[in-house]
Amino acid sequence: MPDGMRAVYFMKEEKNRSNNIIFSIWDSADDYLTWKRTASFTPFSYFTGPLNNFHAASYHQVNG
Repeated sequence: MPDGMRAVYFMKEEKNRSNNIIFSIWDSADDYLTWKRTASFTPFSYFTGPLNNFHAASYHQVNG
């Protein structure tokens, strides 16, 4: 796994098997952004194209 990645999950919708979710957990947003600029992200870049209805979302834990 890339530096800073804690876990990664690959999920498929039960009724529509062509819908996929890749869910990853990172130490920091910077670790994720750094990984996106490396060669190890290249295989995933296909999914970010317009043919795949790509969507990305980031969530951060707030302690307080």
